[in-house]
Amino acid sequence: VPILKTNDKIDEIYSIDDIYIKKIENIFEMGLVLYKLRKKRFDIVINTLPVARWGGSIKFLALLSVISPKISIGLNTDGRGFFYDLSIYEDGNKHLH
Repeated sequence: VPILKTNDKIDEIYSIDDIYIKKIENIFEMGLVLYKLRKKRFDIVINTLPVARWGGSIKFLALLSVISPKISIGLNTDGRGFFYDLSIYEDGNKHLH
């Protein structure tokens, strides 16, 4: 995200691709990744992807619960992003532009 990378108030940016570069093979590796993320003590987590299914919603809620950011922001696709501190409602049947 080029506009964020040039902001001098942002120390680090992580993406899901950064986290999953190496395929996580077991629950212990997943626990280690979550532990490392929690230690970062994030101020803000932003999810720009729609929450397509309730299963994905629960998984992301669990992730946020573990890493415990100060603020979470994301798309509230058809009510499935109910857990964000700041959410942008998105009708799953329509496209946002």
